[in-house]
Amino acid sequence: MSEKCQDCIATALGVLESTIRQLLNGDILVAKLKLLTDRKANFLEVFRVVETNAESDVFNVPESGVKDMNKTAVLQKVIHWRSREQHNMESVCRLVSHFVAACGGIQSGM
Repeated sequence: MSEKCQDCIATALGVLESTIRQLLNGDILVAKLKLLTDRKANFLEVFRVVETNAESDVFNVPESGVKDMNKTAVLQKVIHWRSREQHNMESVCRLVSHFVAACGGIQSGM
């Protein structure tokens, strides 16, 4: 493999590791989460391939002491949880926006 190819692979692995860490910690950006959700199958497939072929435990997903835990299934659940969090936050923002608009309408009517 050429040095350029190895550099590209190292960069890609760094991005994957960073994304997994952000996803697990909950500090993933909304735009990044939306991209991840839209391409969840591809992301999980890349994770499966890398995790299966990794020479280290860089992609260590918390396993809660459960033997033979499917790490891909864990990531899939976390993606789902984060998506639900995002959806709930967007719903709350819409409700607050409507409430503020209603308060403004009531105040201007007085």
